[in-house]
Amino acid sequence: MKTFSPYYTEYTLKFLIGIAPCGRIIFVSVVYSGRASDKFIVNNSGILNFLDPSDGVMVDKGFLIDDEILRVKCELIRPPFMDKSKFSAKEGMENADIAQLRVHVERAIQRIKVFNVLRNEFPRCLHAQADKILTVCSALVNLQTPIIANNDAFSV
Repeated sequence: MKTFSPYYTEYTLKFLIGIAPCGRIIFVSVVYSGRASDKFIVNNSGILNFLDPSDGVMVDKGFLIDDEILRVKCELIRPPFMDKSKFSAKEGMENADIAQLRVHVERAIQRIKVFNVLRNEFPRCLHAQADKILTVCSALVNLQTPIIANNDAFSV
């Protein structure tokens, strides 16, 4: 497995997770090498098969999967790019709303990363088991106290 990532300039493993509006992890891809692009992972992980046309897909600014989301007729939710000196009032409000919701996604991701096996350099001898380890860690995260109090769903 070629795990060197030019972006991070180190050896990495990548995976894609889906988070439900209630904050639970509902999709975990297999683990990919650090050289796999985000677009490649989205197209090959199978996540697009689980999306309904009414679904919203929230991504980071650099996660460029517009065509893939358009193809499955979902709404792409991404913070607006700042291509001028400042946001308009509408863009500022939209950015604040998305940022507030992104916190829940980041908290779910952080909960996965706190497991020692994933936090430190991942041992080469465990690469073949990485998918199973990630699945177990994700399941353990879902057994923890909910990220969002009272299971309140979020929406943009």
